[in-house]
Amino acid sequence: TASVDIKDLFLLKTATAYFSKRNYPKVQELLHAVKNQDALSMEAAILYAKLLINSQDFYNGLRAAYNVRNNFYHEHTAHELFIALSLKVQKNDEELYPENVHQDTVVYAENDEHHETIFLLSGEPSPDPVTVLHSDDELAKHLVGKSISDKIVLTNKFSITQHLTITKIISKYTYAFHQSMNLLDTKFSGQTSFAVIHTGENPMENLVKAVRQMSQKAIDLDKRIAELYKKRIMPIGVMAGLYKTNIVKQWCNLVNSNEISLFSYAYNELPNITDAITAERPLILDIIALITLFLVYPERHLLDHIKNRLVTAQSTIDELQFFLDEMKEYEEDGLSGIGIEEGLLVRFDSRKEDI
Repeated sequence: TASVDIKDLFLLKTATAYFSKRNYPKVQELLHAVKNQDALSMEAAILYAKLLINSQDFYNGLRAAYNVRNNFYHEHTAHELFIALSLKVQKNDEELYPENVHQDTVVYAENDEHHETIFLLSGEPSPDPVTVLHSDDELAKHLVGKSISDKIVLTNKFSITQHLTITKIISKYTYAFHQSMNLLDTKFSGQTSFAVIHTGENPMENLVKAVRQMSQKAIDLDKRIAELYKKRIMPIGVMAGLYKTNIVKQWCNLVNSNEISLFSYAYNELPNITDAITAERPLILDIIALITLFLVYPERHLLDHIKNRLVTAQSTIDELQFFLDEMKEYEEDGLSGIGIEEGLLVRFDSRKEDI
């Protein structure tokens, strides 16, 4: 296995920063400079593929997701990623099911005894149950350009003739998608957030049953998460991760929830914050504190009073960008919420002008 190039990791980190600024051309430029994607860890390789897709470089993003799937074939996360990103890429029927055989297609062929063999025309090995053909293989040369129902006659060095009939042609990405779905239903069953529904003879009845089971599991999970949060065992960041959202949206969900309260400090921190700013002492604010202060602190320009140097993390900048995007939804009508202050239930309002 090749060692990771530090420069590649730096390019990935820098691309993440530019992505938070919505500079997609720069993101693509940096990611295209990554030399060895195969040497990246699964987490880094997943980030690489996601950044390509989300910056609108669909072709390279899908190819990167395909490589992640193959390199980490025995990890269900790799298959989930490939399926999710494949669904983001809009492809026409010709791309999914090409009329003619070419490089990067999967060909189904039957012999005279109706025994089926699946061929992948690719220069790279595959973990899937296929026979890989390289471009210089004799059979590959016969297959290229052929269509469904075309017949191929092969004669080996012992003068034994074999007849093959092409029955199906699909993209290698389409084939991988089907194989990954099958693995999530079999090898990784119960380990992922995906649910594969088999319709059978009573499709509607089976679909309703499956949806009910999924809904009950979701309700049970919600109750367990709420219980852990109320006991202050689970922080809001972990909760956001479980719901596959960002911490800002999770914060807004808690503010508007009738069943669970948003925990904050046990006493009023504002005087201490004011004293620290006035005395120009070091002050550390987490993302939740920044958002809360924006909504409830009477002085909306708090940070303008900080004269000494500000130090922040890229993750905080990313979350604040999420917060800005979230607030744009309230530009017309403003935002209202309910909280507890000194034991009393109070309402706070942010006017559209403040937003």
